[in-house]
Parts: sequence; structure tokens; C-alpha cells
Amino acid sequence: MKINPTKQTYDQLLRAYEHMNRELFENKLPSCLITLQREYGAYGYYYPARFASDTDLKISTDEIALNPQYFREEGRKDREVTSTLVHEMVHLWQHHFGKPGRTRYHNKQWSEKMKTVGLHPSNIGEPGGAEVGDQMSHYIVTDGPFAKAYEKLKESGFALEWMEYPQHIIKLVQSGALAADQVDQFIKDGEDYTSLDMGLVAKALDLDEDDDRPIRVQVNKQQ
Repeated sequence: MKINPTKQTYDQLLRAYEHMNRELFENKLPSCLITLQREYGAYGYYYPARFASDTDLKISTDEIALNPQYFREEGRKDREVTSTLVHEMVHLWQHHFGKPGRTRYHNKQWSEKMKTVGLHPSNIGEPGGAEVGDQMSHYIVTDGPFAKAYEKLKESGFALEWMEYPQHIIKLVQSGALAADQVDQFIKDGEDYTSLDMGLVAKALDLDEDDDRPIRVQVNKQQ
């Protein structure tokens, strides 16, 4: 089977951006350059006029970056990843049509716009958190505009195919030691190897099958 991870990934991200622009921003947002970047501790970020045309420097475009390292961490799925995209789209909206706060500060105007698109601002990512500040997250409002727009997007066939997983997890699945549909629960349970075939585990991870010491896998994530 021929695969094209770059096209599959960016086609879907562009599809999500254009859909959410129509559904939540009256199709008023300009195009931007969506990138995948690893910034430690951040699901994503927005940077105005980050890129310019090499043939005409008077033409620039903004950047919305999403962090693939967190696409599947802490139970996140495509819905949550798309909500991060919309979070950054609100920053883009504010830059072009409003008045952004100083540097990284998420001000009242940004906070109110978040609410209108169905994402409630919260510095802790759940109810009860501060609605403005330097480091902000959000939670999805049940049956709000974003939730409804995402369901339409999902029904149209939207799905993110390529995910970043620790290398030892990929090896366990490819060896047959761990079923693909058990990965989320395996990670959630703290990677309990006692239920796995240790022969397959040893082969996948180049371990001594007769070594009964607890398995400790060092995951080196690039930043």
C-alpha cells in the first residue's frame, strides 16, 4: 500500500481550518501556514506574519503551529486536537480584527471570542480556572458551536491518520506483543507488562526473555 503521510496530514489540517473558518468565523479569517512544531508544554501556538513570500516580501502570512507530541497524550483525540487549532484561530482572528494583549497575554477580548465559538477559556483546562492570563487552555462547551461544528466535520470523513507514539510502543504493536486497540489503555495503566507475552516483548525490545526484573523503558522525546 502506497502511503503519503505529509499529504494525508496537511490535507486534513487544512480541511479542518477551512471548515471551522466557515462554521465559526463567517469565513473571514485569512489563510495561514499550519505547521507541526514541538514546543515543550504547549499544545500549539500562533505567530503573526511569521512567513513571507520569497519572491515578494511584502506578502506575509501567519503561522499556526500544532504540537504532534500531544496529539494522543492524556486521552486527547482528533476532537481535542481540532479544538487547539480553533484556539489558535481565535488568536489569528484577534490579530486581524481585534486588539491582542501584550506578548503572550490572553486578554478579555480573546476570552469572550473563545466563548462565542464554544471553547471556554480556563488556565487549568476545566471549569473553575482563570479566563485570562499568560498561559491559557480551554475546555469544549457541551453542545456549543465548536462541538456542533466538529460533529459536522467528523461526519464529512475528517480524521488525523498519523500520530507520534513512543518508539517502544510502536515496536510492541508491530511485534504482536500489544494489540493496536489496547495501546491507549496500556499507556493509561502505566504500561503494565504483566498481561503481555513476555517472549514477544523481549523480542520487540531486545530484552533477555529470562530476565524477571521489572521493565523500565526510557522514552527520549525530541523537543
